[in-house]
Amino acid sequence: SKCLSDSILWFCGDGPKAAELVATAQMLGIASQVKLLGSLSQTDLFIKMMECCTLLSTSHNEGFALVRIEAVAQGMCIVSTDTGGLHETLLRKELNQGIFSAKPEPREIAMLMAKSLESEYWTPDAVEARRALAWKFDPKKIANEYMREVLN
Repeated sequence: SKCLSDSILWFCGDGPKAAELVATAQMLGIASQVKLLGSLSQTDLFIKMMECCTLLSTSHNEGFALVRIEAVAQGMCIVSTDTGGLHETLLRKELNQGIFSAKPEPREIAMLMAKSLESEYWTPDAVEARRALAWKFDPKKIANEYMREVLN
């Protein structure tokens, strides 16, 4: 089982609240567990994602949110606000898969981040179930299905 107190929160990307995040982490005594990585190349971002357990996405507005598909393809859990078609694309009530829809409230997000580290979400079957969700978005699969429909 993974432990929240041993976790590190990485922020990828840049934004106007970076200094505020650093100050808040210092004030809370968790500065060693919060890392601002800045903008990363696609390759570096992919490598960092392979080291992660959970993707946290707290956008208020989001398009398709490809990063969530990339995360489940790597077996990661997701804690995300309900933007960019989260319910339509990744949430499946019949699967206990480690993909959580959060209200944009810090307490709920923190609770779901801790929940994402519970051992039930890290069995080989649970990780594989998340990876399998991403395959429905494989461009070759989509193209093949489209061609079958067009030719029939």
